[in-house]
Amino acid sequence: DIFDLVIGNLGEQGEQKTNNQYCFDINIGSPLYIGQEGSMLYASIPNAPSYKPSNAQDAVWFNDVKGYPAYLVVNAQAVLNNPSIKREINDEMYSLSYSERKLMDKILNLPSYAFLRGNNNTMTISIVLQDKNTNALAQVANIVKSFAMQNLN
Repeated sequence: DIFDLVIGNLGEQGEQKTNNQYCFDINIGSPLYIGQEGSMLYASIPNAPSYKPSNAQDAVWFNDVKGYPAYLVVNAQAVLNNPSIKREINDEMYSLSYSERKLMDKILNLPSYAFLRGNNNTMTISIVLQDKNTNALAQVANIVKSFAMQNLN
């Protein structure tokens, strides 16, 4: 199965925690846990949100991947709010001006989750923003417009 395939390729680099879970040091300050519960393969960091659906049908992203034989979903807010990743992002933005850092913070707070789904020879990658009711381009444009107006004065 897919768990055995993933662990077979990565297992020597990780520490086995249980029969169905391995821990990997991925050099971001937090370990990555890869495991399997029933037929669901997961990857998680320790300070990810504690809520985990009991099955995929309970997850907010289920309708986005329903009917696809292959998919991968990433909780963007859990990743972007991980203290180690946040520190790396802040280090990269250190040379930016205060207003540019605020702009980047607003843009990085837009996504809720991302998913990759596919069948046969077709794969699609989508990023779902927290505000699903407003056009994504309009959300980004409003942030950039506000930034531009503040910097014109």
